Amino acid sequence: MYFGGIEAGGTKFVCAVADENQQIVEKVSIPTTTPEETLAKVFQFFDAYPLKAMGIGAGVVLNGEIFQGIAHPEMGHIYVKRHPQDTYEGTCPYHKDCLEGLAAGPSLEARTGIKGQELPEDHPVWDIQAFYIAQALMNYALTLAPEKIILGGGVMNQEHLLQKIRQQFLQQMAGYMETPAPEEYIVRWGLPNESGIIGSLLLAEAAEKE
Repeated sequence: MYFGGIEAGGTKFVCAVADENQQIVEKVSIPTTTPEETLAKVFQFFDAYPLKAMGIGAGVVLNGEIFQGIAHPEMGHIYVKRHPQDTYEGTCPYHKDCLEGLAAGPSLEARTGIKGQELPEDHPVWDIQAFYIAQALMNYALTLAPEKIILGGGVMNQEHLLQKIRQQFLQQMAGYMETPAPEEYIVRWGLPNESGIIGSLLLAEAAEKE
């Protein structure tokens, strides 16, 4: 498994792939021309490698601003109660069986030998996945009482998983805290596969205004 990195600049894009020991396997410098031409070459470079998905990240938007305390929140590393049928040790290099270790993309392939996007909808691992994600959402709801919870990432492009998460959220909350209907409260991202780049553009615009 490999990791990919990009140093993006106005003159060149430096793209590199490293192994799990952070030893660079291949590196390329791509001259910055038009966005379409430059990114096409970046994608072409990385398409040759099975890059590793890193984990689970989350953030809090408060009064229209991204919340940050002494550091950015690491909400993917909370501990969750184990699913009774799950014996997997976890993938997190720091905590093993935190939320990220048990529910991030690599855990799906490690349990089944099948990449998440290739797993059939009726595979039992999706119930385990939904159990952990819903448990985390319940913890966030009880701690922060947010107005809405938005889920993103490639795995959330699957409608069946979203439905399982909503069902598990209701079951695990057990009526303790009143929230809007799950269909309104727990929703999928509105910019599938583009939220990261759109977010970076919005941050650039905000920095220019400061």
